[in-house]
Formats: sequence, C-alpha cells, structure tokens
Amino acid sequence: MMESELVSIVMPVYNSARTLLESVNSVQAQTWREWELILVDDCSSDTSRELVAQLVATDARIRSVKLATNQGAALARNVGVQVALGRYIAFLDSDDLWVPTKLEAQMATLREFCAGFVFSNYEWIDLQGRSLGVVVSAPDRPDWDRLTWGNDIGLSSVLVDRVAIGDPIMLPLRLNHDFALWLEYLRKGAVAVRCPGSLVKYRVISGSLSQNKLESVRINWKILHNIQGLSVLQTMVRLVAWAVRTSSRRILKFAGRR
Repeated sequence: MMESELVSIVMPVYNSARTLLESVNSVQAQTWREWELILVDDCSSDTSRELVAQLVATDARIRSVKLATNQGAALARNVGVQVALGRYIAFLDSDDLWVPTKLEAQMATLREFCAGFVFSNYEWIDLQGRSLGVVVSAPDRPDWDRLTWGNDIGLSSVLVDRVAIGDPIMLPLRLNHDFALWLEYLRKGAVAVRCPGSLVKYRVISGSLSQNKLESVRINWKILHNIQGLSVLQTMVRLVAWAVRTSSRRILKFAGRR
C-alpha cells in the first residue's frame, strides 16, 4: 500500500564509493523525516556494495536492491520506483548532495500549487565539494515548448507526486532520460513548479557520463525529433541554442576556479 506522507528516494549506485556516504548523509540530514532511501546497486565493482550493506544495517529507512547485471542509470531508477512505498518519488544521484531543507521545502511547494512535480535551482560543485561558482536557474513554471529549448531541471532536484501524474518511469536512454520524462509529463498537461532557492549541489566530475557532449547531442536529437515530433529545423535551432547556453556555463565554471 502506498504511504501518503512518505517520500521514496531512489539512488542508483555504480562504483560510487568516493561519494556515496556523503550523498546518503545529506538524505539523513533532511528536516522532512518521512522518507525511505532505495539504493539500487547496478553491479558495482568497487567497494560500493559493502558500503550499501553497512548503510542498510545501520538505518532502517534505507533499503537496497541489487541488479543481476549492469543495466544503466535509467533502468536502475525504474527498478527503484517499482519497489517504492511512498506516494512521492525523489531522485538523488550518488555523487550529488541535498541541503537539509530540500524535501520539506518541496513538499510545501508541491501542495501549495497542487503540482505534479517540483524542482529547484542547483549549484555546481567539484569532487571535493567546493563551489564552482555556477548556479543553474531552473524555469519558474515551464511548459512543454519552453522545455524543448533546453533542460534546466536537474534530476536530483525533482520531487514527483505519483498519484497526480503517474510513476516516473524513464525511457532506456543512456543519457538525458530525465529530460525525456519531463517533456512527456508536460506534454500531457502536468503542472511543474520551481521551488524557491538552490536546494541541490550537483557534482561535476571530469570524464563522467554526463560530460559526454556528443552523445548527449545525439540523444537529445532523438528525444526532440523522433520522440517529441519536432521538425528537423526546429530541432536544430533548439540544439544550437542549448549548446550556446551550456558553453557559457563551462566558461563560468573555469572562471570560478581562478
């Protein structure tokens, strides 16, 4: 039975030993106390498996699922959603961090606006947790057309009411599966609202999957043109605009290191 006050937090874990404990600690520090954390081990080969076992043994609110084969982040998230007990679903990557009031603030916003999902701005940090001087500003009340011009909704910042808009099941895409899901929600009329403040710290790690820019462009083409039905010209214009915006962020990131 779905628990009406419970937030189920889904965290895929794949070779995350460097950052996993810090990410989980940011969940345990939440002022909203009604939560469960589902750690989905996607066949890690480092010490993540042992860390997951320790966390499950020391906190009854933490559960784990171990996948038999490596499935990738999208399918790992789907497995977590399928076993979640809460009405509300939040996602947190195993290298990102939440500020302590993240869930409490977002639950208030979700209820105030009767929204299907809410999100927030997020700050870039490096592997050591130091700010890179970049805060990504999410749109206030995005609609489908606005979001086709670029996804500024960080996955680790999202909270979904699964009763209002359905389970957040991701397409089996290697990258940007969250972008595809937000577009599909908005195309179906979901209400999405930005929660005030920067509530997430997004860790930028050189060489990480999300840094694969050419692959990201290819997948975004598939999302916009093949799945969402935009024309070739419409898709090209949006991808160019998106590239210009993300390039400006990288300039700010490097400037912040000086």
